Amino acid sequence: MPGFEPNYGRFSVATFLKSAAITAVALMPAYAMAQSGDLVVTDAHASSELWPASRLGDGDANTVWSSSLHADAAHQEWIAYWFGGFYDINYVKFRPRHTQTALGFPTDFKLYWSDGSTWQFASSYSDFPVTNQDGWIVLPLPSKVRANGIHVVAESLGTDGVGNYVFQMGEATAGYDSGFEGLRYLGNNGASHVNEIRNVGSGAYDPAKLGNWNFDIRRPFIAPKPGGDANIYAPSVVKNGGTWNIYFGGWDGTTDRHDRISIVTTEDFDTLSPHEKMIDSGSYLHVNNPSALRIGEGLWRMCYTSIKDVNSLNRTMCVPSTNGVNWSPSQASATALIGMSGYPGWTNADVNGGNVLYHADGTYLLYFVDFKNFSGVPYAASTDGKNFYYQGKASADNLVINDFKSFGNGPAKQYLAGFHLNNDRIWYSAGQSVSQFTPAKTLFTHYDQADRYITSVGFVSDGSRLYGALYGAGASGTLAENRIFAAWLQKKVIFESERTRWGDIESARGPDKIVLHMSNSVETGRYSIYDTDGTTLLYRSPVMTIRSGDIWQFAGN
Repeated sequence: MPGFEPNYGRFSVATFLKSAAITAVALMPAYAMAQSGDLVVTDAHASSELWPASRLGDGDANTVWSSSLHADAAHQEWIAYWFGGFYDINYVKFRPRHTQTALGFPTDFKLYWSDGSTWQFASSYSDFPVTNQDGWIVLPLPSKVRANGIHVVAESLGTDGVGNYVFQMGEATAGYDSGFEGLRYLGNNGASHVNEIRNVGSGAYDPAKLGNWNFDIRRPFIAPKPGGDANIYAPSVVKNGGTWNIYFGGWDGTTDRHDRISIVTTEDFDTLSPHEKMIDSGSYLHVNNPSALRIGEGLWRMCYTSIKDVNSLNRTMCVPSTNGVNWSPSQASATALIGMSGYPGWTNADVNGGNVLYHADGTYLLYFVDFKNFSGVPYAASTDGKNFYYQGKASADNLVINDFKSFGNGPAKQYLAGFHLNNDRIWYSAGQSVSQFTPAKTLFTHYDQADRYITSVGFVSDGSRLYGALYGAGASGTLAENRIFAAWLQKKVIFESERTRWGDIESARGPDKIVLHMSNSVETGRYSIYDTDGTTLLYRSPVMTIRSGDIWQFAGN
């Protein structure tokens, strides 16, 4: 084994492995042991023995194996133990010597498994915390192996409580539990007092499973450019192949306090591109509240609000693009103003904060808000995306609409509308009609003072899945300090032991990763994973030990 030459006396590594395997078979026939659960240790050896290694498998945690004593931690000691043949193994299990804390358990160690002739590397652990929890330490392996023995190499020793450094163990075993196939250990990133759980984002859109929202740990998710005024909001998110375009408006590091529309792009919601200006205000005072659509290859359209000057009313403009980047025109212009027929009082309407564009089957629908007649959600239809005809009110709720998305196809097609009201929450309406929304309900409320006043929302979706929502919000009711935050629709992940429960308040990093906060650095218990409704149990792990910085991947959908 490269980099490690344990002293087996007169035996070579390969000879010792084979010899031990033969001895083990003689002591415990393979047919006498089940293929799952804890395996019986039939033979054990160690690098040194202050107390005998045979105690590792005697079934009594009070009888302890101990290596020789050392004056400091920087010494290598090891144990190796075998079973009665070859078995599927996906976890190892240790019972440390324990008084008030675990004694003699190494802080740095490596795990290997025996294929009968060679020790194969499984995983390594650094800075393993000292646990004060009396009981087993259960460590899942990165993958299932077929093995007849386990080898533990301690590279930084623990203390014995009286000033010595030593490797000690009460019991040791390994085994297979199919439950570990549902949550795979990926490694450790050294993060303090958190675990990361991956592949726990939402599944296919289901209006009955919109209950569990986790706020992105990056607050804000998108910050304004430095060096100027800072007030950005009104995100509109469009998937463009393998990239997501995030459009937004506001003062993005400028100094004249004129709203403009900008874009950032991302492939994974982990890293974002630099901000780029998309639509300039030109001779107008402001342009903002973008609602963008990718209708097909080479066909995009965006609606946004505009205001000419302080004495004017807010009006809707709609512009086309061939690529979602270059818009025609690229600054506010009277030529981009939409026409509206049939809406009473359109001449005096003040359309600001909500002008949501939707397209299906050759028809554009525009849902908007009129602050001169703030009553429900009016909507209009168009065949060209420029000239609209008033249809009526899609909702009786006095809320500002910010987004409207569809999921699926045919008679089962589902729709989701998102609303705000410049307060502490986002509302939604889920149904199967583009013209008659169901009464709005609260989707989620703000997280803390930084997002206390929510000014806009844009869903992150791809037609089959609702990933989450980006939203503009600020700490002040003046609406001049907005940033863009993110909340993700995710599975609910809970960790429970005999003494603690974590996960009721979770964080996220992007749509598929949960950051579970720990109140200590190591704990033995179970993970439970629930669907995005927050109540339907999808998976419960076997008992396992987690420590700060561990990364796990859920195998479910």
